[in-house]
Amino acid sequence: MTSFMKRGVIVGAFAGLVGASASAGILHDQEGDCYFAFYEDQQTGFTNSPNNEVGDLVFVDSFYNPTSETFRWEIGYDQNVDGELPDSFVLAVNDGPKPKTITGYIAAIYFDGTGGGAPVVSAYAYNGRDSATSHDHGDYVDPTSAPDRIVSTLDGSSPAFVNEASVSNSDPRADRVFVLELDATPINAHTPTYPNAGPGWLGIAYSTSIGVWMHPFKEPDTAYDGDGYLTQFDFDRLSYGWYDFSDGEAEKRIVPEPAVALLLAAPLAALRRRRG
Repeated sequence: MTSFMKRGVIVGAFAGLVGASASAGILHDQEGDCYFAFYEDQQTGFTNSPNNEVGDLVFVDSFYNPTSETFRWEIGYDQNVDGELPDSFVLAVNDGPKPKTITGYIAAIYFDGTGGGAPVVSAYAYNGRDSATSHDHGDYVDPTSAPDRIVSTLDGSSPAFVNEASVSNSDPRADRVFVLELDATPINAHTPTYPNAGPGWLGIAYSTSIGVWMHPFKEPDTAYDGDGYLTQFDFDRLSYGWYDFSDGEAEKRIVPEPAVALLLAAPLAALRRRRG
Protein backbone atom coordinates (compact mmCIF):
# COMPACT_ATOMS: atom_id res chain seq x y z
CA MET A 1 0.00 0.00 0.00
CA THR A 2 1.37 3.40 -0.93
CA SER A 3 2.07 6.08 1.67
CA PHE A 4 -0.85 8.11 0.26
CA MET A 5 -3.21 5.16 0.60
CA LYS A 6 -2.05 4.55 4.14
CA ARG A 7 -2.81 8.13 5.03
CA GLY A 8 -6.24 7.75 3.48
CA VAL A 9 -6.97 4.65 5.55
CA ILE A 10 -5.85 6.40 8.72
CA VAL A 11 -7.90 9.51 7.99
CA GLY A 12 -10.92 7.31 7.32
CA ALA A 13 -10.38 5.51 10.59
CA PHE A 14 -10.06 8.82 12.42
CA ALA A 15 -13.31 10.05 10.93
CA GLY A 16 -15.09 6.88 11.97
CA LEU A 17 -13.74 7.08 15.50
CA VAL A 18 -14.70 10.73 15.85
CA GLY A 19 -18.18 9.99 14.57
CA ALA A 20 -18.61 7.10 16.97
CA SER A 21 -17.26 9.17 19.84
CA ALA A 22 -19.64 12.01 19.08
CA SER A 23 -22.55 9.58 19.00
CA ALA A 24 -21.46 8.27 22.36
CA GLY A 25 -21.50 11.78 23.80
CA ILE A 26 -17.72 12.10 24.19
CA LEU A 27 -17.63 15.38 22.26
CA HIS A 28 -19.33 18.36 23.86
CA ASP A 29 -20.28 21.62 22.19
CA GLN A 30 -19.72 23.76 25.24
CA GLU A 31 -17.98 27.08 25.77
CA GLY A 32 -14.29 26.35 26.20
CA ASP A 33 -14.43 23.13 24.17
CA CYS A 34 -14.21 24.77 20.77
CA TYR A 35 -11.95 26.79 18.52
CA PHE A 36 -12.53 28.80 15.37
CA ALA A 37 -10.85 28.04 12.06
CA PHE A 38 -10.50 30.09 8.91
CA TYR A 39 -9.14 28.82 5.61
CA GLU A 40 -9.20 29.96 2.00
CA ASP A 41 -6.97 29.57 -1.03
CA GLN A 42 -6.70 30.25 -4.73
CA GLN A 43 -8.98 27.32 -5.57
CA THR A 44 -11.76 28.17 -3.12
CA GLY A 45 -11.40 31.88 -3.82
CA PHE A 46 -10.62 34.70 -1.41
CA THR A 47 -13.17 36.71 0.54
CA ASN A 48 -11.71 39.82 -1.05
CA SER A 49 -9.23 39.80 -3.93
CA PRO A 50 -5.72 40.36 -2.56
CA ASN A 51 -3.20 42.78 -4.01
CA ASN A 52 -0.26 40.66 -5.19
CA GLU A 53 2.31 43.43 -5.68
CA VAL A 54 5.00 41.53 -3.74
CA GLY A 55 3.85 37.93 -4.26
CA ASP A 56 0.82 35.88 -5.28
CA LEU A 57 -1.26 34.85 -2.28
CA VAL A 58 -1.80 31.07 -2.36
CA PHE A 59 -3.54 30.24 0.91
CA VAL A 60 -4.44 31.42 4.40
CA ASP A 61 -4.87 28.91 7.23
CA SER A 62 -5.71 30.18 10.73
CA PHE A 63 -7.31 29.25 14.01
CA TYR A 64 -8.14 30.94 17.29
CA ASN A 65 -8.83 29.10 20.55
CA PRO A 66 -10.70 31.40 22.97
CA THR A 67 -9.91 29.21 25.97
CA SER A 68 -6.13 29.11 25.62
CA GLU A 69 -6.11 32.39 23.63
CA THR A 70 -3.90 30.71 21.06
CA PHE A 71 -3.87 32.46 17.70
CA ARG A 72 -2.26 30.84 14.65
CA TRP A 73 -1.75 32.37 11.22
CA GLU A 74 -0.20 30.49 8.29
CA ILE A 75 -0.02 32.20 4.94
CA GLY A 76 1.64 31.15 1.70
CA TYR A 77 2.86 33.07 -1.33
CA ASP A 78 4.15 32.10 -4.75
CA GLN A 79 6.43 34.36 -6.74
CA ASN A 80 4.46 36.88 -8.76
CA VAL A 81 5.08 37.70 -12.42
CA ASP A 82 8.06 39.82 -11.38
CA GLY A 83 9.57 36.98 -9.33
CA GLU A 84 8.90 38.78 -6.04
CA LEU A 85 8.06 37.40 -2.60
CA PRO A 86 7.32 39.20 0.68
CA ASP A 87 9.52 38.72 3.75
CA SER A 88 7.46 40.61 6.35
CA PHE A 89 3.88 41.53 7.13
CA VAL A 90 1.68 43.59 9.42
CA LEU A 91 -1.52 41.95 10.61
CA ALA A 92 -4.64 43.07 12.47
CA VAL A 93 -7.56 40.70 13.07
CA ASN A 94 -10.95 41.13 14.69
CA ASP A 95 -14.31 39.40 15.01
CA GLY A 96 -15.85 40.61 11.78
CA PRO A 97 -16.10 44.38 11.17
CA LYS A 98 -13.61 46.11 8.92
CA PRO A 99 -10.64 46.66 11.25
CA LYS A 100 -9.75 50.11 9.92
CA THR A 101 -10.53 53.55 11.47
CA ILE A 102 -10.98 52.46 15.13
CA THR A 103 -8.31 53.29 17.71
CA GLY A 104 -7.87 51.25 20.88
CA TYR A 105 -9.66 48.18 19.55
CA ILE A 106 -7.25 45.56 18.18
CA ALA A 107 -3.54 44.83 17.98
CA ALA A 108 -1.26 45.34 14.99
CA ILE A 109 1.24 42.48 14.80
CA TYR A 110 4.49 43.25 13.00
CA PHE A 111 6.28 40.18 11.63
CA ASP A 112 9.76 41.31 10.57
CA GLY A 113 11.48 38.66 8.48
CA THR A 114 14.24 40.87 7.11
CA GLY A 115 17.88 40.13 7.81
CA GLY A 116 17.75 36.37 7.33
CA GLY A 117 17.71 35.53 11.05
CA ALA A 118 14.89 34.67 13.39
CA PRO A 119 11.82 36.83 12.70
CA VAL A 120 11.17 39.68 15.11
CA VAL A 121 7.57 39.92 16.28
CA SER A 122 6.20 42.99 18.02
CA ALA A 123 2.67 44.14 18.82
CA TYR A 124 1.15 47.60 19.13
CA ALA A 125 -2.39 48.85 19.49
CA TYR A 126 -3.59 49.35 15.92
CA ASN A 127 -4.18 53.03 15.23
CA GLY A 128 -6.85 52.30 12.64
CA ARG A 129 -4.91 53.82 9.77
CA ASP A 130 -4.72 52.10 6.39
CA SER A 131 -0.95 52.10 6.70
CA ALA A 132 1.75 50.38 8.72
CA THR A 133 2.19 53.26 11.18
CA SER A 134 0.96 51.82 14.48
CA HIS A 135 4.58 51.42 15.60
CA ASP A 136 4.98 55.18 15.14
CA HIS A 137 1.79 56.65 16.60
CA GLY A 138 -1.11 55.08 18.44
CA ASP A 139 -3.94 57.53 17.91
CA TYR A 140 -5.99 57.58 14.70
CA VAL A 141 -6.49 61.36 14.80
CA ASP A 142 -3.12 62.57 16.09
CA PRO A 143 -0.08 61.51 14.03
CA THR A 144 2.21 63.04 16.65
CA SER A 145 0.95 60.74 19.41
CA ALA A 146 3.24 58.13 20.93
CA PRO A 147 2.84 54.50 19.87
CA ASP A 148 0.89 52.19 22.18
CA ARG A 149 3.38 49.36 22.61
CA ILE A 150 2.30 45.96 23.92
CA VAL A 151 4.97 43.23 23.55
CA SER A 152 8.08 42.43 21.52
CA THR A 153 10.34 39.42 21.17
CA LEU A 154 13.27 41.82 21.61
CA ASP A 155 11.88 43.22 24.86
CA GLY A 156 13.31 41.22 27.74
CA SER A 157 10.54 42.39 30.05
CA SER A 158 7.74 41.18 27.75
CA PRO A 159 5.94 37.99 28.76
CA ALA A 160 6.48 35.03 26.43
CA PHE A 161 3.89 35.38 23.70
CA VAL A 162 5.29 33.74 20.55
CA ASN A 163 4.88 29.98 20.28
CA GLU A 164 6.20 29.86 16.72
CA ALA A 165 7.45 32.35 14.15
CA SER A 166 9.04 31.04 10.98
CA VAL A 167 9.55 31.60 7.26
CA SER A 168 10.01 28.60 4.98
CA ASN A 169 11.05 28.46 1.33
CA SER A 170 10.74 24.67 1.19
CA ASP A 171 7.11 24.13 2.19
CA PRO A 172 5.33 22.23 -0.62
CA ARG A 173 2.23 24.38 -0.24
CA ALA A 174 3.81 27.57 -1.64
CA ASP A 175 7.13 29.18 -2.58
CA ARG A 176 7.21 30.95 0.78
CA VAL A 177 5.17 30.12 3.86
CA PHE A 178 4.92 32.22 7.01
CA VAL A 179 3.85 30.67 10.29
CA LEU A 180 2.96 32.73 13.34
CA GLU A 181 1.47 31.24 16.47
CA LEU A 182 0.83 33.46 19.48
CA ASP A 183 -0.18 33.05 23.06
CA ALA A 184 -2.37 36.12 22.77
CA THR A 185 -3.04 36.38 26.51
CA PRO A 186 -0.86 39.48 27.15
CA ILE A 187 -2.12 41.10 23.94
CA ASN A 188 -5.78 40.53 24.75
CA ALA A 189 -5.26 41.72 28.34
CA HIS A 190 -3.76 45.02 27.21
CA THR A 191 -5.32 48.29 28.35
CA PRO A 192 -5.11 50.71 25.40
CA THR A 193 -3.50 54.10 25.85
CA TYR A 194 -6.03 55.59 23.44
CA PRO A 195 -9.35 53.89 24.28
CA ASN A 196 -12.35 54.23 22.01
CA ALA A 197 -15.93 55.01 22.94
CA GLY A 198 -17.30 52.01 21.04
CA PRO A 199 -16.43 48.32 21.09
CA GLY A 200 -13.64 48.41 23.69
CA TRP A 201 -10.39 46.44 23.50
CA LEU A 202 -10.39 43.05 21.73
CA GLY A 203 -6.71 42.38 21.01
CA ILE A 204 -6.37 39.64 18.41
CA ALA A 205 -9.30 37.24 18.29
CA TYR A 206 -12.25 36.09 16.21
CA SER A 207 -15.16 33.66 16.35
CA THR A 208 -17.50 32.61 13.53
CA SER A 209 -16.85 35.95 11.83
CA ILE A 210 -13.44 37.42 11.06
CA GLY A 211 -12.14 40.75 9.79
CA VAL A 212 -8.58 41.08 8.51
CA TRP A 213 -6.23 43.93 7.68
CA MET A 214 -2.93 42.52 6.46
CA HIS A 215 -0.16 44.07 4.38
CA PRO A 216 2.77 41.93 3.19
CA PHE A 217 6.05 43.75 2.55
CA LYS A 218 9.24 43.12 0.64
CA GLU A 219 12.43 44.27 2.36
CA PRO A 220 11.14 47.12 4.52
CA ASP A 221 13.81 49.18 6.28
CA THR A 222 13.44 48.42 9.97
CA ALA A 223 15.16 49.65 13.13
CA TYR A 224 14.52 49.06 16.83
CA ASP A 225 15.19 51.00 20.01
CA GLY A 226 16.90 49.70 23.13
CA ASP A 227 13.61 48.33 24.47
CA GLY A 228 13.07 46.19 21.39
CA TYR A 229 10.34 48.17 19.63
CA LEU A 230 10.26 49.52 16.11
CA THR A 231 11.43 53.07 15.48
CA GLN A 232 11.47 52.61 11.72
CA PHE A 233 9.42 50.57 9.27
CA ASP A 234 9.94 52.26 5.92
CA PHE A 235 8.84 51.03 2.51
CA ASP A 236 7.95 52.39 -0.92
CA ARG A 237 4.62 52.09 -2.66
CA LEU A 238 5.79 49.23 -4.89
CA SER A 239 7.07 47.06 -2.04
CA TYR A 240 3.83 46.00 -0.39
CA GLY A 241 0.49 44.40 -1.14
CA TRP A 242 -2.65 43.82 0.90
CA TYR A 243 -5.24 41.30 1.98
CA ASP A 244 -8.15 43.07 3.69
CA PHE A 245 -11.77 42.13 4.27
CA SER A 246 -14.63 42.24 6.73
CA ASP A 247 -17.16 39.62 7.85
CA GLY A 248 -15.32 36.56 6.59
CA GLU A 249 -16.80 33.22 7.64
CA ALA A 250 -14.89 31.11 10.15
CA GLU A 251 -15.87 27.63 11.24
CA LYS A 252 -16.55 26.60 14.81
CA ARG A 253 -14.85 23.29 15.57
CA ILE A 254 -14.99 21.05 18.60
CA VAL A 255 -11.88 20.17 20.59
CA PRO A 256 -11.79 16.41 21.28
CA GLU A 257 -11.67 15.42 24.92
CA PRO A 258 -8.83 13.18 26.17
CA ALA A 259 -10.85 10.02 25.53
CA VAL A 260 -11.11 10.91 21.87
CA ALA A 261 -7.42 11.76 21.67
CA LEU A 262 -6.60 8.27 22.97
CA LEU A 263 -8.89 6.70 20.40
CA LEU A 264 -7.32 8.71 17.60
CA ALA A 265 -3.81 7.74 18.72
CA ALA A 266 -4.52 4.02 18.39
CA PRO A 267 -4.26 3.75 14.57
CA LEU A 268 -0.96 5.64 14.56
CA ALA A 269 0.46 3.37 17.25
CA ALA A 270 -0.61 0.33 15.27
CA LEU A 271 1.00 1.72 12.13
CA ARG A 272 4.26 2.34 13.99
CA ARG A 273 4.27 -1.26 15.24
CA ARG A 274 3.73 -2.60 11.71
CA ARG A 275 6.56 -0.44 10.36
CA GLY A 276 8.80 -1.62 13.18
